[in-house]
Amino acid sequence: MSASLAVPVGRHRPIALGDADAAWLVARGSMDIMMVPMAGDGVAGTGRHVLTVPAGGMAFPLPDIPVDGTLFGGADRIAFRGVAALDGEVRRQSGAALRDGDPDLDLIDHVETWIAALSEVLVGREPAPAALLIEADPGQGVAAGQAVSGHWGAVTWVEPRSGRLRLLGLAELACGAGVSLPLTQRSWAVAEGETVIDCRLTPTALFGGTLWPSFDMFQSF
Repeated sequence: MSASLAVPVGRHRPIALGDADAAWLVARGSMDIMMVPMAGDGVAGTGRHVLTVPAGGMAFPLPDIPVDGTLFGGADRIAFRGVAALDGEVRRQSGAALRDGDPDLDLIDHVETWIAALSEVLVGREPAPAALLIEADPGQGVAAGQAVSGHWGAVTWVEPRSGRLRLLGLAELACGAGVSLPLTQRSWAVAEGETVIDCRLTPTALFGGTLWPSFDMFQSF
């Protein structure tokens, strides 16, 4: 794991999580991830809790989300902030150093834990459809309209070799060849048409060089 620098914490010192070249290790205590409406450089409303990163966990960058100010009380975007207690400790690490350094099991665990937590947020209370549990194998055929899902306790990265997949069945969360969707036991993707998929576990995606581009796209969702 790369070198890190302690950052100021406290309820009055939220950590902006939009820095694309960073990751934040929660060394002590916990850190709440909040969605905060923003207008220009100012806060335009009350933040909402998204998830909590426990001690030993890591938060990754979350880009701002542009919004229609008429629907969000004058806000022009939603930003993400990390809030840790005064007695906590959060250490900033270089995102580039993490990605370019030697892969290790800790990094893989941090990525999978973060993906699982965000997947829970995306899914919410939406009931999962009947889905085919996929294996980490190449060249699997999926019928049009069929939902596929990951196994318990692991993240499976699913890349269409042909056709397209919609994360949670949503057209705005679709991808084609060249990008993988991370699926957990709580999330699913639906084939838009007859589709062939290649599936990998996180270590294989990391060593094969496909992890980070797909991870970044998922973050943008």
